[in-house]
Amino acid sequence: MNSALNTFLLVLAAIFPVVNPPGSALVFLGLTRGASPETRRLLAKRVARNSFFVLLCSLLLGALILEFYGISIPVLRVAGGLIVAVSGWKLLNEGSQKESQASSDSPRKPIYWTRPSIR
Repeated sequence: MNSALNTFLLVLAAIFPVVNPPGSALVFLGLTRGASPETRRLLAKRVARNSFFVLLCSLLLGALILEFYGISIPVLRVAGGLIVAVSGWKLLNEGSQKESQASSDSPRKPIYWTRPSIR
């Protein structure tokens, strides 16, 4: 029983920062701003049910799928790290939305692409 509790706590500690319930709740509220409370409740139940099934399928079938494609856990960790690094790099270099809106307000000349003529 003690090892099951330790495993549960380890999995909870690993998945909680990824799922980020407080941050996800704010995103959910922002996306459903105009919806009624009943619609929000229905959507929240659907999201919770679908997320549960995705996690359950990953738990039960994930190792089989990785084995079928010949992917090892260390390779998967490196790939995940690269995805996180690229996402972070894009966030650092994109700038804010205000900067992009300010630059889009300035008039620009249209760019016309033409096919080069072969003579």
